[in-house]
Amino acid sequence: MTEYKLPARKEGDIQKSICDYLKAKGYFFWREGNQRRVVNGRHCKSAFEINGKPDIFLFDGAMTIAIEVKTDKGKQSQSQKEFARMWEVEPIRVYRVVRSVNEVISMGL
Repeated sequence: MTEYKLPARKEGDIQKSICDYLKAKGYFFWREGNQRRVVNGRHCKSAFEINGKPDIFLFDGAMTIAIEVKTDKGKQSQSQKEFARMWEVEPIRVYRVVRSVNEVISMGL
């Protein structure tokens, strides 16, 4: 019998499933996107874009949660680790790396 392997999940697909879940639950959140523009055929970041920013920001009562989405094999970049370190200096701010909508649910959301 041939073993069938499921295709690897893309980070964008995981982000979409999380956003669909948060929307269905009525949370106030937004998904960050790359603010890239094309100049002379080259992609450029906005001058005001923050390196390492997480994929999703969620407001849950008095708490602000930053969610970085990764695939099963995905790893945080150095700038993402630095953002996480700076973000959690306030007790009302939380930073989490998740790999599925189930991990978001397990956060009590």
